[in-house]
Amino acid sequence: MKRNVFFLAMSGLLLLGSCQKKFDRLDVIQEDLSLDIAPLSITDPNDPNLDANWNFSDPNVTTTQIYYGQRANNQPVSSVEVTLPWFTAGNPANNEDRDYRPELGWVLYLKDFGTPERPTQTPFFALYNKYSGVLRFFVYNYRVRNQGEPSKTYYVAELGFNNAANYNASLSFFAPTDEFVKNNTNPSTKQIVVTKKDASDTWLNFDFVMTYDTKYSELKLTVYGASQADLALGTDFSTLNARSSVGGAGVTSDFHNAMTKGYEYIGSTKSLLDAINDLLGKRDSNKSASQYVVQSEAASGGNVAPQSVVGTVAAAVGVVQSVVGLIRSFSGGKKSTVATQTVYQYSGIVQTTGTATITNNLYSIQFHQDPKAPLTANRYRPIYQYDTGLIGAPDRFHLFARGTLYDMGCYFYRMRDLHLFTYNTAFRFDKFVDAFYHNPDLLGKVKLVKFDTYLVNNIISEIGLGSEYNSFDFLQWADASLNGGVTGDSPHSLPVNADRRRDIDDAQITYGRYIHPLITDNYNPFPTRLNHPKIGIEIHYEIIDPNYPLEDSRERVIFKVVDLTTFDFTPHTGRPLDYCPQPFEHFY
Repeated sequence: MKRNVFFLAMSGLLLLGSCQKKFDRLDVIQEDLSLDIAPLSITDPNDPNLDANWNFSDPNVTTTQIYYGQRANNQPVSSVEVTLPWFTAGNPANNEDRDYRPELGWVLYLKDFGTPERPTQTPFFALYNKYSGVLRFFVYNYRVRNQGEPSKTYYVAELGFNNAANYNASLSFFAPTDEFVKNNTNPSTKQIVVTKKDASDTWLNFDFVMTYDTKYSELKLTVYGASQADLALGTDFSTLNARSSVGGAGVTSDFHNAMTKGYEYIGSTKSLLDAINDLLGKRDSNKSASQYVVQSEAASGGNVAPQSVVGTVAAAVGVVQSVVGLIRSFSGGKKSTVATQTVYQYSGIVQTTGTATITNNLYSIQFHQDPKAPLTANRYRPIYQYDTGLIGAPDRFHLFARGTLYDMGCYFYRMRDLHLFTYNTAFRFDKFVDAFYHNPDLLGKVKLVKFDTYLVNNIISEIGLGSEYNSFDFLQWADASLNGGVTGDSPHSLPVNADRRRDIDDAQITYGRYIHPLITDNYNPFPTRLNHPKIGIEIHYEIIDPNYPLEDSRERVIFKVVDLTTFDFTPHTGRPLDYCPQPFEHFY
């Protein structure tokens, strides 16, 4: 039986520069999987596939036995010997980095190779990297390798919630900025990844970046196959190779929209600076990346004015503001991307045109995130006993602005200052970094180095937005020396140290008091949601596990842009004050 599901392109797509994305219709034709294999997953607690001590990285073990299909006349099924992915020719895991070793943070998360008496519906295993928050699936492509299914050009994987009524924030890392907080989580959100087939077409590799959430849910991985004609989405897909992957976060199977808001894994860059230069090249092929000077953090001394171009994620926003668009998410190495699963996201990373038709559903895997969930026949439970994800999501995010009017001539003109801060018992900044303090598998192995937050100017969220999107427009005529160097053209405010407020329920984080000339007494600098600032979250951490072998990859960065849940502006009431405000003072 086949079902045709049609999805219209969203009219509210964010566009990048003058590159107009044109979408028609996405046709998803799903073939029902055979469900007559019972049980579909593991119900016996003594099943060998639940053995957490499987030595998957043993260099002397290059193959494994798998059991799949259906038992005939109640007889055990025969095994099939297959080569493990990192010994399979052409597989992305088969490279000199050996990015699957436990000393690099990889642990066994799920596994089902079947048994003679219980053949599996889909042979697969999944590894989780506790130092990057990446969940990596390896699905054995038996329908192509062993059952005569025609080979595919692309494989598309969707990871979503199995039940929309039971969801959490674990898939929100690449969600739209206004859906990252828990109160706005979209239960239909899925992480979507597409890879091109490799030379062997044996194991299908898919990476997903998890968000830390102690509330568990059931997830479902669905793998589709597609031909070259099925994904007629432009040159970005025709040049995709087997060692890279692109993807996005979207709802249902709205594939082309998800790709347009997508993310991409860095395969050959050396650092975050290279990632930024790569973005510059993608935005304008007529401009060489070398035209944009990117200065290292060490060379700049670390503390610089907000418009300086430095080798930090905060400055990456500034580098990109007039070239590519806002980097919404980054996770990976600070100095090197070797074995760091580095990934970055900005709107429009894949320029797609035309239509996409996903022709068949190849595999489906359902699993619960709770390692203590009961074993049932219709879904798996993790072998790994701890929570996944590094950055967490708060329940909500409020920002407050309070204006103060000064009557006398201050600095040659009448002034008003604007105090921007967060203050709410329902929001605690430590939600972002709870995993670093509460996951037992990270304690003593990872150290939080810096946890900064700052205001991000909404005008850089997309290229070509009008002045009504400028969050700092009220500073256009202000003296930059009074505001710590922040001006009406700044991409973001100065950073504020959020970690010093950990475990304080009533924490107030002040993003600055900004002094500007008085325009009118009742002037509102934030009249609409269009110019409300976003919040940048920047986390630096270091792997301190003495067994970690790569010194250049110890330092990591997570960056996330979060939209406000609510924004409240309180104007000055009563008589203006008869003294002048003090110049800006930056409390870090």
